[in-house]
Amino acid sequence: LLAHPNALAAQLRAAIGAAGESCELRLLLPLVRSPQQVRAARELACEVVRATGAAQSPLLGAMVELPEAAERAAELAAEVDFLSIGTNDLTAATLGIDRFSAGDAPAHHPRVLAHVARTIRAARAAGIPVEVCGEAASDPVALPLLVGLGADELSVGAARVGSVRAQVRDLSFEAT
Repeated sequence: LLAHPNALAAQLRAAIGAAGESCELRLLLPLVRSPQQVRAARELACEVVRATGAAQSPLLGAMVELPEAAERAAELAAEVDFLSIGTNDLTAATLGIDRFSAGDAPAHHPRVLAHVARTIRAARAAGIPVEVCGEAASDPVALPLLVGLGADELSVGAARVGSVRAQVRDLSFEAT
């Protein structure tokens, strides 16, 4: 959308307007590759906030879905209020598999986990939260690894919330 700033500004106006005064709005930028993209989006969001007279600027996050974003996680973390790891796309891009093909996309693969770990370390160093979304957040193999690496939040489908909550509560650092 950075190539179409008017369209992005319209989306930002709609989101900021819908949030109103009583909502802490969190905007997540997809497919981020560089800190320059984040800065450009933040600048446009600030312009919209000024133009609309909104009481507060939205929190801005970057979606780490590409290996190059994970490699630049420290730079991205310095520019955002939170990070989100999109494990479906990150796994597919890292392992060179079709994201939409049937079959297993192993987010617990060591190369994928290296990207996840780098992103979480970058978030910790920047003092910002990091969330994980995608199938890995509810995968019984990947879930304990994500928690052990330090993910702050897991985003799962509504039907899986209870089972994921139970699995997280059953985890024990002392037992591993």
